[in-house]
Order: sequence, then structure tokens, then C-alpha cells
Amino acid sequence: MYSLPPEVIHQTWPQLEPLIKALDPHANDEITVEQTKMALIQGSCEVLAWADEDAKIHNLVIGEWKMMPQKRIFFITGWSGSNAIDDVKNSTFEEWVKSKGGTAIQCAVRDSMGRMLNQRFGYDKAYSIYEKGIKT
Repeated sequence: MYSLPPEVIHQTWPQLEPLIKALDPHANDEITVEQTKMALIQGSCEVLAWADEDAKIHNLVIGEWKMMPQKRIFFITGWSGSNAIDDVKNSTFEEWVKSKGGTAIQCAVRDSMGRMLNQRFGYDKAYSIYEKGIKT
């Protein structure tokens, strides 16, 4: 697993873009692929990538740090790739969060994904998010 710094996003974009595009149907119209690229370039979010021996990226996690009075939370905004979350990737990811001073991991997911995260990796439901669009 590699944490890709902002200065390499342009070089790795041809590999990142298809994985990020795969997240688009689940983004709830909150962010576009191009806006995600800008956030990565500006360093306002992070991308962690898994690559094979030939440096071909096959999985990624995108997220951002949230500072709360009692927690340092890595909030996942997207997981993408083949077998995106297996035991080894999850363990490596959790160790990375811990090494960066993180005390918790959060993500907003559909109920089915939440059940999987709970059963496989011990995630607990912290919040339910409800939304009402406001016409402009």
C-alpha cells in the first residue's frame, strides 16, 4: 500500500481515474471525478493505493482526516478496485491509520456494506445520515 502525495497525482492519474470513476454511481452527486482529482492535487484528501509488482494500481482508498475533541478520524470517502476490501488490505490500512495517529475510521455506506464491515472487520454503526435536498 502506498500513500500517494499530491505531487504524483498527475503522473498516476491515468491509473487512478478509472477506479475513481467506478465510485461515481455511489457518490450521491456530492463530488465529481474532476473535483476529486483537484482535492487530491491540493492535498485536501488522501489516496492510498495498492499496486502489483509492475506498479499497476488495482485498489484504492480515498479519505480525509477529521479532528474531533476526543478522536482523530480517517473518514473514507471511497473504496475502489478488485476485491477492494480483503483481510490483508484492511489490516494494512488500519495499521497505516494507526501510524498516522488515527484513533478511528469512519465511512458513510449503504446498509448492506455496513453489515459486511461489521461482520468482517468489527465496524459499528455510529451515525445514520439523512438528507433533504433544498431547491435553489
